[in-house]
Amino acid sequence: MAYFSSFDVSKIGASTLTLSTSGESNIVLNIATMLSPESLGATPYNSVFNHVVSREWGGLGPFGNFTQPVYYASYSFLFSVQSYLRALATTATWTNPNSITLSLNTTTWHLTFAYSNSFTAINFGNTETRRLFGFSGNFSGSSASVTGSELPKYIIVPELDGASSATPVLEEGSISSIAHSGGGRSYSLSRSTTSRSREWVQQYETKVKTFRPFAAAAPNEFTYQHLFEHCRAGYPFGVYGGFGENVYEAYVFRSGAESFRANPATPGNADQFHVPFKAYALARL
Repeated sequence: MAYFSSFDVSKIGASTLTLSTSGESNIVLNIATMLSPESLGATPYNSVFNHVVSREWGGLGPFGNFTQPVYYASYSFLFSVQSYLRALATTATWTNPNSITLSLNTTTWHLTFAYSNSFTAINFGNTETRRLFGFSGNFSGSSASVTGSELPKYIIVPELDGASSATPVLEEGSISSIAHSGGGRSYSLSRSTTSRSREWVQQYETKVKTFRPFAAAAPNEFTYQHLFEHCRAGYPFGVYGGFGENVYEAYVFRSGAESFRANPATPGNADQFHVPFKAYALARL
């Protein structure tokens, strides 16, 4: 199971990613200026990504001045970086540029760069970029596959492999209104669609994984408190494998339930915490 927060690459302080291979020019991608490839859709707010899903997640959040709502869409960071790198490698005349891939292991949640002709170096422009990919440092050598040793930022892997007290995805109330006339005739007005939501609790989480002030630099730099603070403005977040199936589900916090309210797992327990969620279901992916 894992949680995935959306993030805006233009706002997180990311820098460059530089890849090298033998006998060819280096390729350099500026992460901060990335926009979603057209193959994933188009919105005016297409610098918002998530680490996994290769399709759009929808959300609603505030504009820059926090006065008017706008539509947030979240796209696959891995797919988008891969698309950019393949285009740059094609321009630099690398052999087999379309063999460049990025993947995420759903057991370790570590990210892997792969290339059929081998990388000789992978360099991250700053610490934020390195953490975004889950690497403890730059790579130098020769390898067709290079895997990070840390959890990529904006991903949380819970202590328990599943959510507790989870409801099904249910419709919200106030879908229709029915009235009866004095003569016994009924009148009704109903919406054709309504929002759907789910509630659950992520139980027995550690202090360093739950609270921002106690976060370790790695691998638990991004905590549940970070997730709530980051996504309460409308960024969608995803859950993988938490409700009995190994599928991705996209959510956005319900109004009134976007506050971070972790509770001690047992009275007086200062080391383990339960984190409740109430969220609108956006998509099953």
